[in-house]
Amino acid sequence: MTERIEVRDAEVVFTRKGADPVTAIHGVDLEVEAGGFVSIVGPSGCGKTTLLRAIGGLQDLSSGSIAVGDQEVIGPQRSISFMFQQPTLLPWMTIEQNCLMPARLHHRLDEQYRRRVGALLERAGLGTFGTKYPKELSGGMQQRASIVRALGQDPEVLLLDEPFGALDAMTREQMNFDLHQMWARAGVTTLLITHSIPEAVLLGERVIVMSSRPGRIIDDIEIPFGRERSADVMNDPEFSRLTAHVRSHFAKDDETARVKERGQLVRD
Repeated sequence: MTERIEVRDAEVVFTRKGADPVTAIHGVDLEVEAGGFVSIVGPSGCGKTTLLRAIGGLQDLSSGSIAVGDQEVIGPQRSISFMFQQPTLLPWMTIEQNCLMPARLHHRLDEQYRRRVGALLERAGLGTFGTKYPKELSGGMQQRASIVRALGQDPEVLLLDEPFGALDAMTREQMNFDLHQMWARAGVTTLLITHSIPEAVLLGERVIVMSSRPGRIIDDIEIPFGRERSADVMNDPEFSRLTAHVRSHFAKDDETARVKERGQLVRD
């Protein structure tokens, strides 16, 4: 079962004694349909990760609300899985043991769970590597194992925070297709944060563009390539048009920053 995500007028303000408050995100409204895949892009420091953590129940809102399905998010939920930039596999456990660990922690490990993880490992091309340790696998294979661990929990929502940022370009491209295929089969509601505009367009059914801090949504772009995608998508003229459209938002931000800088130099 998957669930829709609904974010209403979300704001997060960080306060620290002796320092001015910092507004990370402001007035964010976002809806993600059940089973959808949405990519989120924006300049560094715009609050993308803050928004993702708030959806996952790891960051309290200062105002506004977030709901997954019919349940308001007020803390971490078992139905939500995270995947971060590093695979965070425990080095003393085998790949299979790492993938089964969430079930052990929640006392839910049974034969059905084992079969599910086994099938996911096969699907990820890791069927013969379950008894290996993380150090015996490449970085890309470790990230595949992390995807299996996240999906093995049968989550309603999967949150991905720059999961392939540390990989080389060729491995990253292959991981994009691996992730997309696994998502298409699992149908889990997925949000991806990435700094790569081509990656955002390649994977997402929609691309959300956020402004510089305080982060707010400035564009919501439908991606028309369907659920089944291959490398041929990147040769489609529409792919080039969409990546250029997303990139244009950041060109505007860069020009605004240059104007502000020139104004400051004049005043100084």
